[in-house]
Amino acid sequence: MNAMAANPSKSVPARRDPNIIFLVADDLGYGEIGSFGQREIKTPHLDRMAVEGMRFTRHYSGSPVCAPSRAVLMTGLHPGHAPIRNNRNIEPEG
Repeated sequence: MNAMAANPSKSVPARRDPNIIFLVADDLGYGEIGSFGQREIKTPHLDRMAVEGMRFTRHYSGSPVCAPSRAVLMTGLHPGHAPIRNNRNIEPEG
């Protein structure tokens, strides 16, 4: 019996899951980090991640304000179907 047959995990290549970092920032426009053209404000760590990985340049938020945009992102619902429609405070239940 050879070593490969005795230890089948050696014959299967390791599965590599993608490493994805999705940054959500309020009031951050398209050109406001270095890798997208910003020259005044330094963003070296974000710039390095952009150089070493991928840059996605086409993204639309679900709403122009943060709470509904995050609700759409987290639920996958269309903005008209999401329960959060603006940035007002919601009182806790109970």
